Amino acid sequence: MTPATSLRWQGFLIVGSLAAPLCLWVAGAANATIDSHSLVILFAVFLGSVVVGAAGFGSAAVAGAIMLFWFIPLSAVPILVSASLTTQLISLGQLRKSLRWRGGVPLIIGGLLGMPLGVLLLQRADPNAFRFGFGIFLLCWSGYLLMRPKLQLESRGALADAAVGLTGGVTGGAIAFPGAFPAIWCALTRPTKEEQRGTIQIFILVTQTCTLAYLLARGLVSRDFMADYITMLPAIMIGTFVGVHLFTRINEVLFRRLVLLLLLTAGVTHCIHAIINFVAQHPAS
Repeated sequence: MTPATSLRWQGFLIVGSLAAPLCLWVAGAANATIDSHSLVILFAVFLGSVVVGAAGFGSAAVAGAIMLFWFIPLSAVPILVSASLTTQLISLGQLRKSLRWRGGVPLIIGGLLGMPLGVLLLQRADPNAFRFGFGIFLLCWSGYLLMRPKLQLESRGALADAAVGLTGGVTGGAIAFPGAFPAIWCALTRPTKEEQRGTIQIFILVTQTCTLAYLLARGLVSRDFMADYITMLPAIMIGTFVGVHLFTRINEVLFRRLVLLLLLTAGVTHCIHAIINFVAQHPAS
């Protein structure tokens, strides 16, 4: 696909995404009033789409950091998952040559095995303690790797990839953030941004598809899901194309730094979220 053709398709998708919510509003199938919650979700979805378009993951970290201090209804959760999944699918079409299916399969297998363990851990363990410990781990590792920008591991194999995928599945099932360990692992073992992005994206695509299917199967998706999703389409489309454009313009050093900064943000977010929940559950007497 030539650059001119790609731009035309992007323009067509953006215009279509703008027209879709307008049609819903005209038909009375969606609320035309945009309140503060709607603006926060739109902004979060846009930034999350930019991040996923640029790095292949990280929507949960960015959106979580924004939504942490706002009262966002539970119905926003499947919207954010579906928005990230849409961004993955769109960027797949534009960056399909970067995909690394062979490297992603062991991660996926480990991730699918780890998800039930994560759900079990969520049911048995203190979620605030787990989230805080996970946040501290991300802060330490991402901070260390930011200070060691050239650190690489020479040896890796399918078994090691599967083990990392297993840990990603556990954190995905426990706190809905499966990409942290695979992102760190890919930054250490894949020398180019295409290999890192292509491997992480395959893993996130499969895990998020399973997450959305789980939400639908459990009836955790509201009746307004489709209308809300269509309303978010302009933010998703524009954010995705901005992110993919950034990915094509940055080099390996900047891409690695972007990934680690996202993990650093996620670590801070999880720690703050755990502390806020703990204080709310244990008020001072």
